[in-house]
Amino acid sequence: AAGEPAWANLPAAILRLDDLGRPAGRGPQVANGIVRLGEGQFALLVGDPANRPDVVVAGLELTVDGQAVDLARILAAAQPVAVRVRLENRGLAPAVQLPVTLRLDGEQGPLLLDQTLPQLAPGEAIVLTANLPLERMDGERRLLAQIGGEAFTQTGPAEASVRFAVAVDRERFPVRQPLAFRIPAGDTVGLPVELPLALAPEADPANLRVLFANGAATPAQFEPAQPAGREGTLVFVLPAGLAAGETAAELLGVPTGDSRVFPPTSRFAVTEDGSRLQFATYEAKLILGTLTDIAIRRADGTSRVVVGSIIESSKETGWSDETGEVTDFALEANGPVRAVFRVGKTLRGDFKLTRRFIFYGDRCEIVSACDPHRGLLTRTMYAVDGIAVNETGAQAVMDGKGDAEDFGFKGSPQWFAAFGPTYRSACFALTPASTFTYWDGGTWRGQIGLGTASGTERRVYVWGGEGAEDADYAKALWQAYAELRGE
Repeated sequence: AAGEPAWANLPAAILRLDDLGRPAGRGPQVANGIVRLGEGQFALLVGDPANRPDVVVAGLELTVDGQAVDLARILAAAQPVAVRVRLENRGLAPAVQLPVTLRLDGEQGPLLLDQTLPQLAPGEAIVLTANLPLERMDGERRLLAQIGGEAFTQTGPAEASVRFAVAVDRERFPVRQPLAFRIPAGDTVGLPVELPLALAPEADPANLRVLFANGAATPAQFEPAQPAGREGTLVFVLPAGLAAGETAAELLGVPTGDSRVFPPTSRFAVTEDGSRLQFATYEAKLILGTLTDIAIRRADGTSRVVVGSIIESSKETGWSDETGEVTDFALEANGPVRAVFRVGKTLRGDFKLTRRFIFYGDRCEIVSACDPHRGLLTRTMYAVDGIAVNETGAQAVMDGKGDAEDFGFKGSPQWFAAFGPTYRSACFALTPASTFTYWDGGTWRGQIGLGTASGTERRVYVWGGEGAEDADYAKALWQAYAELRGE
């Protein structure tokens, strides 16, 4: 318990903080300048900083005939779907002229509702209702409810989302192109597929999806080889429910300018400078060209940093950081399937490092090269305790105590996994790994890397918010990647 007599006549509030020091919820109430705190990190606000609204999106629900809708129920385009958004003001001051929006897919998606509430008093809750225009939707989509501006919330969540699925009627899509490819064995849900494609001249490149024989559909992203070109790469990720083997599918689209179906848009929050990267299961930052603060997203809207950074590491350039001058930085693509950044850095010792960061909903691929070559281009600095396992079955406790160093520097496993009760992660070598390194002393709980002997290195990291007790999830993922590697 803590108390201060001067607080007695001032507004005061306690905010609970997450692992990044960001407000994640309201703490215990302050009464007469006294508050009792449990375990965790908190912030004390007194006076004007405390006397603010704190509006949260407390619920978002879709219903048909009063029954809640989830992904298991495939909706027909003609079905009437009701939307209910619950807002609560948990702060000490009223929210005045509160903006509320509903968007399809993500922050850049079509605007379905744009409403301003005159006022929401402290302690007040309100439920907004709307109808969902399914006749312009198809496949798996996402509805995003948001309140606008930091002035209206202290803790959040300032948004909520719900996923739903609409039956795909191929007759609504006059542009159709056949696709053929192989689905590997193993866990392929979320696995990216890249195919060379000559896009039909009439097709709108921003309004594409892939339809599978079993009726499943997934958004597709076309990346032209030349600006505004029709030759390029089609990329999509595999949905659940597909069998391994040779597969025939169909690319569906509409002519440019045809608005009969909403285009799939990015469900990610990506800033051009890389300072905000938020995906389905994780978030991160690109700071001075280095991938940092990789956090697992939780169901309650909070996040927990599991990896401090992924860096090039060597005696010449610095073992534990990636200090250097950024010489190239660009957001090359940002669509419904992935976001791609290009980075160039000159490190200490005049080593030239180039990278492409390819971000998907639950994974990211890092393509790296260094001139002159360095052997450890992706040293992964874990910030949380856990268990580390590699392809050989060897394992170590990640606890930063420096007593498990013999886990590393043995053989050349092609993957490792790190996990705990509240997170799971794995790294796979898409180009062969030549060494395996591990340290668990110093600032970080564990430092792990799959080295490369020469040339360009490709590594993919998969991030999950569900805990794990063993590395079976990584073995299933590797089965798919190993087949793609030709093993």
